[in-house]
Amino acid sequence: MTLKPAEALFRKNSPEGNRWYTKDRALLQEQDDGVEALRRSIDYYGRTGRLSQSSR
Repeated sequence: MTLKPAEALFRKNSPEGNRWYTKDRALLQEQDDGVEALRRSIDYYGRTGRLSQSSR
């Protein structure tokens, strides 16, 4: 299990990061546009400043 994007967006072993990883992992596996959806999600969290203090 690789959580690198989740760790970059939130912080290592955070509940929010684990939820994000689980949700977006399912997007990649189940949707034809999963990569694009993942990119949008990463962009959203980066733009809205909802990153963990250590990731800023």
